[in-house]
Amino acid sequence: MKKLLTLLLVAAMAFGTIGFTSSCKGDEKIAALIALHGDTSSYDKNFIDAFKAACEAKGLTKKQYTIVTDIPEEGDDCYQKAAQFADAGYKAVFADSFGHEANMLKAAKEYPNTTFCHATGTKSSLSLDADATNDTPANFHNAFASIYEGRYLAGVAAGLKLNEMIAAGKFTAEEAKMGYVGAHPYAEVISGFTSFYLGARSVCPTVTMEVRYTYSWYSEKGEKLTAEALIDNGCKLVSGHADSMGVPTACKEKGVPNVFYNGTTTQDTFVIASKINWQPYFELMIDSVMKEGAKLPKDYVGSLHTGSVQITTLGKAAAEGTQAKLDEVKGLLEGGKLNVFDCSKFTVKNAKADTSKFSKAGNITMDENGHLTGYKADGIDLGDYAGETEVVVNGVFKESDKRSAPYFDIVIDADGVYRVTGDNEGMGVESAKYIVEKIGTTGTVVALPVPTSGSVSELRMKGFTDTIKEIAPEMNVIEYATAFTREDGLKDFTDILAANKQIDAVYSLDDETSIGVLQAIEDAGRTDIKVITGGGGCQEYFKIIKEHEDINICSALYSPLMVPQAVDMAISVLKGEKVDPVLVIPTTIVDRSNVDEYIDPNNTVY
Repeated sequence: MKKLLTLLLVAAMAFGTIGFTSSCKGDEKIAALIALHGDTSSYDKNFIDAFKAACEAKGLTKKQYTIVTDIPEEGDDCYQKAAQFADAGYKAVFADSFGHEANMLKAAKEYPNTTFCHATGTKSSLSLDADATNDTPANFHNAFASIYEGRYLAGVAAGLKLNEMIAAGKFTAEEAKMGYVGAHPYAEVISGFTSFYLGARSVCPTVTMEVRYTYSWYSEKGEKLTAEALIDNGCKLVSGHADSMGVPTACKEKGVPNVFYNGTTTQDTFVIASKINWQPYFELMIDSVMKEGAKLPKDYVGSLHTGSVQITTLGKAAAEGTQAKLDEVKGLLEGGKLNVFDCSKFTVKNAKADTSKFSKAGNITMDENGHLTGYKADGIDLGDYAGETEVVVNGVFKESDKRSAPYFDIVIDADGVYRVTGDNEGMGVESAKYIVEKIGTTGTVVALPVPTSGSVSELRMKGFTDTIKEIAPEMNVIEYATAFTREDGLKDFTDILAANKQIDAVYSLDDETSIGVLQAIEDAGRTDIKVITGGGGCQEYFKIIKEHEDINICSALYSPLMVPQAVDMAISVLKGEKVDPVLVIPTTIVDRSNVDEYIDPNNTVY
């Protein structure tokens, strides 16, 4: 019997199924994946496929790993699942969505012997040192990849496709316009569409681009409608950064080339896609809990070199010669001879930005031609958003170098890059007006800024405080920092209620935070608070607005799909008229008086 076991072990090692120095029983729980959606989401399917591949590559049986899907960002479902996996003996637990981070961090603090990993988050840092005050435990890890390199390559493929269509006489070089559907005006999205544009411009110098936001990570209807609007406005190719099939579906129906993200399609209009390949990271994660001496970085950044950044097989719509050009550019990127964010290749002198860091002295410097010479980014997420880390080194913006999550949030100068964006400052203005309308010009208002959100919080708070000073100078405003999660809203506002016996209104910047605030108020049995604001347009929050008649609840929001000015801008561009490259969508206040207009019964995601 012993001889037979020895032979089996040798055979297994020969085929690479046993790579661990420690014992691995067939029923031992090893790895668990928590996914926001199922495999109908291109984003989540990318994680699911990579996780399965990594587990199989490491010789894990199906009893040793597990996957749960449709775990929302809101609430504590993610924490409950993570805790259950830890209790069941799983050695490593991974969650795939930014909104899962707070719950994963909570679980990590309670289960120190389990490794908890999280994609796209900011609570761990490459720059973390002995002087940092970040209290994230040793068993909590963040991970991402230099996907901007993949998007640059995808942009090259897009530019070559435009050149092919120009040569075929389908439109002129001056009409070479791309559309881009972005989820939110966050650094990850801005970094992505900037690198995509720079890649396209490197081979098609006349290309222009229009960017529109859906303000949702997953809205198939919203993404499809936005893509259709871009196409109707003259875009000859459409790409984007969101999680559904909305954009490629619109492109297929309109017969317009599409550059996808995180997956491929069989559609005739598909050109190429960039993606993060999570398998190398998942294999490292498994090794770290099974191999003696194997360690997992606190904050991991994969790259082209590690195989973590990939471009897919070319689609049917790709231009002839695309693969050869991509191989050439990929070699330059991997060899360090080409940098995506080479500051000599773009200017920021006249740029508008989705960040207020432009107004902070010393946080951005440039030469006489408008090229970046210095930029202070929030490289370590310590909650103070101080812009403490210089990221321009030797003329190159070092994206994802100081932390894994992107921080390139500058909208560069580029003729023809038109954006439709929301008015964060206006959200604060309208919320202030709403509060004064409901409680008058005196009273106590608790404002809840979110320092870790950077410019979003800064702009919303600026709009609020400036307006209050103007229309209600005697209002007593007390500020307490919190975060954009209902868990933080609940926890922080519970403490705030204990410290303040009279509160007339709450200025909360986000619907998720507001849900937690409302729960704290109800748990405490407080009846003094007459107004709670929110922001963003969460469907669950809309239902709460409708259900509560004892308190004035509102949400300040914006949606590019509702504003006809976006179409007007596009028409003006097509006519050759000079327009501002940024269209700011005005803020809408939603409360009981109009909430029925905004409730979408078909939206089961957000």
